[in-house]
Amino acid sequence: MAEPVKFEKEEMEQIAAFQNQYVQHQNSLGQIAVQRIQTEQRMGELDAMEDEVRQAFEKTQQDEAAFVKVVNEKYGQGVLNPQTGEFTPNKPTDIEPDTSETT
Repeated sequence: MAEPVKFEKEEMEQIAAFQNQYVQHQNSLGQIAVQRIQTEQRMGELDAMEDEVRQAFEKTQQDEAAFVKVVNEKYGQGVLNPQTGEFTPNKPTDIEPDTSETT
């Protein structure tokens, strides 16, 4: 068996520097992984919030459609000035539909 050889001080310092760099890289990778987990959790929270707002948006659309239907039944078709609350009904058309049959 060959005789052991002792590394020089500078070589041992270089090995120690590599080890420290690897430890730093591992710590950085761990921090990145934790940040990724936290980001994914936050994205899940944002997705849930977005779903709630979308559902509220759709409910508002449904409520508006129901309101417009009631108002149209009450006042007929027309134009509302939202600043004044004044409603101008559409003029009835002078042309009556042709209901006679042709053969």
